[in-house]
Amino acid sequence: MEKESLTLLVYVLETNDKAYEYGIPISQVHEITRPGNMIKLPGMPDFINGIMNLRGEVIPILDFKKRFNLGATGIKDTTRIVVVNMNNQKCGVIVDDVLEIVQISAENIEDAPSITDGVKSNFILGIGTVNDRLITAIDIIKILTESEQAKIATCA
Repeated sequence: MEKESLTLLVYVLETNDKAYEYGIPISQVHEITRPGNMIKLPGMPDFINGIMNLRGEVIPILDFKKRFNLGATGIKDTTRIVVVNMNNQKCGVIVDDVLEIVQISAENIEDAPSITDGVKSNFILGIGTVNDRLITAIDIIKILTESEQAKIATCA
């Protein structure tokens, strides 16, 4: 399969004094907003922070730091909610900061390395190189299992 260039919204997840850059295809992004009042629901997976009212629409809020075993995202001045379209449902992804929108040409995108120990990487579109930076491109639609998506659908 021939690689395509990607236009990504680049965001940061910070942990242990390190910042990891990830990107979501701009076509999957609905909007960016500040965190609001979140309510935790019982029985939800650990990486779901809860739900939030976004202008009258209740959306689930996901914490990819928890999903990637990088800790939990705390709220600070730069924290943002990236609202994405996940299988025709809006979800929020809490991130430490949103940096920019970048276009990465196909020749600057490498396949994701093989990951062992049972970690599934089918949601990684590739690793993009921009100057000296590495940006992991994430397919938001594939990041959750079908059963996790079904649980999220019950939140909204």
